[in-house]
Amino acid sequence: MTDQPIIDIQNMGKRYLLGGQARLDQTIPEIISEKCRRFFSPKRTATKKKQPHTADFWALRNVNLQIQKGEVVGIIGHNGAGKSTLLKILSEITEPTEGHVALRGRVGSLLEVGTGFHPELTGRENIFLNGAILGMSKSLIKAKFDDIVEFSGVEKFLDTPVKRYSSGMTVRLAFSVAAHLDPEILIVDEVLAVGDSEFQKKCLGKMQDIANGQGRTVLFVSHNMSAISNLCSRAVLLNHGTIVGDGTPEDIIPDYLNSDSAHEHIGQRIYLSGQEPQKQGIALEAIQLVNDNQMPIGSIGLNHDFRIKITLQVEQETPAPAVAIALRDSADTLVFNSTNHDQSLPVEQTWQKGKIVFHCHIPKHLLNSQRYYVGVWVGVPCEKTFIQVDRAFYFDAIAMEGAERFIRGNKPGVVAPILNWHQTSHSESQCYAT
Repeated sequence: MTDQPIIDIQNMGKRYLLGGQARLDQTIPEIISEKCRRFFSPKRTATKKKQPHTADFWALRNVNLQIQKGEVVGIIGHNGAGKSTLLKILSEITEPTEGHVALRGRVGSLLEVGTGFHPELTGRENIFLNGAILGMSKSLIKAKFDDIVEFSGVEKFLDTPVKRYSSGMTVRLAFSVAAHLDPEILIVDEVLAVGDSEFQKKCLGKMQDIANGQGRTVLFVSHNMSAISNLCSRAVLLNHGTIVGDGTPEDIIPDYLNSDSAHEHIGQRIYLSGQEPQKQGIALEAIQLVNDNQMPIGSIGLNHDFRIKITLQVEQETPAPAVAIALRDSADTLVFNSTNHDQSLPVEQTWQKGKIVFHCHIPKHLLNSQRYYVGVWVGVPCEKTFIQVDRAFYFDAIAMEGAERFIRGNKPGVVAPILNWHQTSHSESQCYAT
């Protein structure tokens, strides 16, 4: 039937064994590694061995997912959610423990840097090797060869062994091969983070062309929510091995960003004694959203100033580091980053023991009507980090009743500043005067 999904997953699960004997669902390298570990263990004795404690770990459980031909699907979730395990099963690297997986198309996957590459072979030889692994004929690889090399940008090193490539060069060539050799299903993990920003844009553009112009299916795993939002027409959210969300990126991404509710706070985060991020005698006691009266708030009106208050506890005299905040939107796009060194004002060279409070003032008419996430960083730029909390809390920026009509609702763009405009009028004779 033509309407059958190109990927059909039914009641699929993948189980691993923690600390126990080999099972039929283990790979040969896993079995060999486990046997060697036991043999060389210092606790190994000639007496009768006790049976090690075993425990089942389900990386995936009861997964049901159907993907149609031509869909671009983003797979998102926190570390350990089961994303990589799902991709390995779809790439036929490992088999599911239970359930059924049907793939109705040729798969090209890029799960790790240099997947399928031989380090002793040159870039040229690896193109033909990887193409053959993907099921391409030699004539088809030759026809695509020039496009692959041009896209990868490694033509100067084409006859150099891949073992001498940097990780960035390797992933450029690996992605180029996978993208140009006509897989009907392209599976891409977070490996694009290895390349530079220019190449990442090329990769995203190529995946968009593959899906839109050529009607192929793309599965894309990334922690970059901006890329997921721009590239994908659908997002699937995994949590602890199960699918907890499936829909448009606009609907699913906020669920992903808000899912860590145990560690996220609305408007503030206060650390209890012994729990605060602390390094080398500097502790983060609190980071809060406050109004001009120093009162903690959970949301702000677009037409009101507000502040981000950071409270640090210094345990001993120390050279003063920089303090920075980062504001991100609901798509995880960086809105702005600001540090206490931005202004050309005197900065203390040394912090004395005691409490230090910083206020970052954010003016009205800057933000858009949406949710924002606040992160804090304390450290010496390009040298060391004392404290880093990527998403300390979130808050909502709201268009309040009575606000100026031009800022009510959501405006296009990451921010929505009200800028000063001036208009002058000149007569036609003035305009053409010489």
